[in-house]
Amino acid sequence: MTDDYELKWEKNIDEEALKKFLCVEKGFNEDRVSNAIKKLKTTKTAQPRLEAFFGKPTIVKSSVPKPDTKKKGKRK
Repeated sequence: MTDDYELKWEKNIDEEALKKFLCVEKGFNEDRVSNAIKKLKTTKTAQPRLEAFFGKPTIVKSSVPKPDTKKKGKRK
């Protein structure tokens, strides 16, 4: 493991450095990176909820019947 880097979260984003790293070095789409940077700038909270990415959770009822756990008959 190398210790030659430092991570800091700051209000001001170095857009050019971020675009260079993501688009040039890692091959991300520049339009998508630009849109993500815009979202970062307008986001008021520090971290969005998982629902923002996955959508509202849904409940799916199983169509498989539950096994009968009651014992039939009496034990002696």
